[in-house]
Amino acid sequence: MKQRFITGLTIILPLAITAWILLILVHLCTKPFLALTHVALATFGLFEEGFWIFSHEQMVSLVSTTFILIVLFAFLFTIGFITQKFFFHAVMHWFEKLLLRIPLLNKVYQACHDFTNVILSPKTSSFSQVVWAPFPTDKQRALGLVTNEVTLGTSQQLVSVVIPGAPNPIHGFLILCPKEKLVFAPMGTDEGMKWIISCGSSCNDAVMRSTHAIPQNL
Repeated sequence: MKQRFITGLTIILPLAITAWILLILVHLCTKPFLALTHVALATFGLFEEGFWIFSHEQMVSLVSTTFILIVLFAFLFTIGFITQKFFFHAVMHWFEKLLLRIPLLNKVYQACHDFTNVILSPKTSSFSQVVWAPFPTDKQRALGLVTNEVTLGTSQQLVSVVIPGAPNPIHGFLILCPKEKLVFAPMGTDEGMKWIISCGSSCNDAVMRSTHAIPQNL
């Protein structure tokens, strides 16, 4: 009985809290305009008799809130579209040129700019391959993301691998490792990152399948 009650509570409580917060946000957004919409509905004599099981006051409040939310959404979308279309690119271009003229800061900005382009650009293959890399020693394996391949001389091929930190993947290590020492994991980046952020507690099937390819005689 107790276990069933706790299970039901864990399902209902997050939904109830989410709905409560959503109602508060809707109230904050619509409250300044409710008086105006009430006057407009009264002027046109709408819903004076109510509708179905709803009273006049309930219908006025519901229609007013819905109308205000639609107008606010359309207004914000229009402002965002106009700003992005006509002003955003010009402002960002000017701001970028300003940053690139500041000593030291321009190096940091350029490095961050290149990094985000590598991650977010759909044309790059960086961070698209998940591997088990020998880290921190050859006797251990850490989940990493391939960023680039480098050929030394005429034969040896090294792979640069980012080892994200757990549970914060923003921090980590960058290693160069021979390609033959890597075990390529048959899973997506999102599955690998989920496993890292959860500190290994999220044992999804993709991670478990990929561990079978790790040599047993480490």
